[in-house]
Amino acid sequence: MKLLLDTHVFLRIAVDQKDFPKHVARLIRKESSEILVSVVTPWEIAIKSAQFGKHKLPNTSQVNAAIQAMGARILPITMTHTDFLYTLPAHHADPFDRMLISQALAEGCTMISSDQRFPLYVTAGLQLLW
Repeated sequence: MKLLLDTHVFLRIAVDQKDFPKHVARLIRKESSEILVSVVTPWEIAIKSAQFGKHKLPNTSQVNAAIQAMGARILPITMTHTDFLYTLPAHHADPFDRMLISQALAEGCTMISSDQRFPLYVTAGLQLLW
């Protein structure tokens, strides 16, 4: 199963917080799960770190090391992903989250997130866990 991590989920794993629901933690650790981290995630971390002074992972090297440590693979943004933005309902205003949702839809991934706006996209075909 392909799992796309929302940025907050990636950060929880990267800084070793273990407060996930048990079924989510099991699925992330499952050997057959393919863990994906969008290129949106380090981009969002860098921008929000600069804006809000939150430095959980203060540079790209540390973000990349965390991605490698969790055995994840980077998901680049493609034109197909941007195509999904044109028809994506406007339930969420955050451009980072909108691209993550578009990527999950385009790639047939299950999105892992606790964002309260994400369930609004299930009717658009989003597979969501958490």
